Amino acid sequence: MTMKKIVQLGCGTVGEPVIRSLLERGQELGVELVRVLVKDMDKERPGPRELYTNDPSEIFSQRFDVLVAAMGGDDWLELELVTQALRHGRSVVLANKRILADNWNTLANLCNGTQGVYGEATVLGGIPIYSSLQASARADKIWRIGGILNGTTNWVLSQMERHGGEIEDYLPRAQKLGFAELDPENDLSGGDAASKMEILARLAFNVRVSMGGADVTGICDNGNKHNRVTQRDFEYARNMKCTIKLLAMAERKGDAIDAWVGPALVPFDHPLASVQDEMNCCMVSGELLGDLYFQGPGAGGKPTAASVLTDIITATQDHYGSNRLPKLESATLVTPSEQCADWYLRHAVADVPGVLMDVGRACDDHNISCLAYGQNGENRWRDVEGGPVMCETPLVTHSCSFAAFHDAIADISSQHYFVYSGKVMRRMFVPEPKVTTKT
Repeated sequence: MTMKKIVQLGCGTVGEPVIRSLLERGQELGVELVRVLVKDMDKERPGPRELYTNDPSEIFSQRFDVLVAAMGGDDWLELELVTQALRHGRSVVLANKRILADNWNTLANLCNGTQGVYGEATVLGGIPIYSSLQASARADKIWRIGGILNGTTNWVLSQMERHGGEIEDYLPRAQKLGFAELDPENDLSGGDAASKMEILARLAFNVRVSMGGADVTGICDNGNKHNRVTQRDFEYARNMKCTIKLLAMAERKGDAIDAWVGPALVPFDHPLASVQDEMNCCMVSGELLGDLYFQGPGAGGKPTAASVLTDIITATQDHYGSNRLPKLESATLVTPSEQCADWYLRHAVADVPGVLMDVGRACDDHNISCLAYGQNGENRWRDVEGGPVMCETPLVTHSCSFAAFHDAIADISSQHYFVYSGKVMRRMFVPEPKVTTKT
């Protein structure tokens, strides 16, 4: 049996378990790891020292069949070596979602022979969603994709729901357990989920979805202490028989794609509500298949390494270029102002007569039907002794455009009684109300 030759870029969280597996099981898998590019030659690593190099030119001095890109981050060198490998007719296994999301058509143009680009490890770690979408999108018309795509925020929100407390109470522990980066901003802001959604939506809809023009928000905004998911939001959500999850969603709307990332109220009886801690879950809705759910560990070295190894095996057995990236036309996105949803907003007002009527009037002026608006008698306070009494209250609407909702909130926030507003969220997966006709 001819052994396929593998070179790899990186020996970090994902790269190291891949190297160990290739060294231990290479004979069984029919592959041989011949060179690994690293930045620091002094670190202790698995296998013989001569396997490693910090000289990029040595990678292409080897004869190889597949290049594994597992450096991570925004390293320009990794992209340069990936494109060089494709130009030389070699297949590439990617574990870096930014390389794939930012350079999709560039890589697609280089797949002009039997070489392919394999990206199972670029999204959702060990969940086999990438290859499943490649197959499903050919067999069925997918009209919606999305779900819980970030383990850091799901772990934090799960702790808040289960034990109380606020976001900052759980971040240090998440970092200690390895569920959050030392700088978790990209996770908390929704950026990580947006990058994954770009790839998933492209596979599902066969158009180049770019989230740069989409509505992308996270569970907190470091520049605004009120613009975050709080324990109060969980209390109000429970009253509506919902929990709170950071969702990334994309849906066909005619010839456009309606894509967004943000916290949302999810009913307790929906499958996504039961996805806890660092688990991820992607929902795929097709005209023939209905709703499918792909759930599992969405990050971490070993789960992601398993996806890399799967792609290596597939790449070494693919002689027909079946994993060439398709060149995609740019998608038209529904603008954030045009997006329609049932909206939720917690805000604080002075407890004075006429507020309820005034809020109702502002919504009515913008053709918005309110589902719920009320004050929590337990959550009342004064900022200063003898000052006005303040209270927090949730506003929940039936479906309306974000433009209308934004304008109504702007009217409310200009009033003398307004104090602050919290995080805007969608109320998702709401069944159509049953309407009966009286005879």
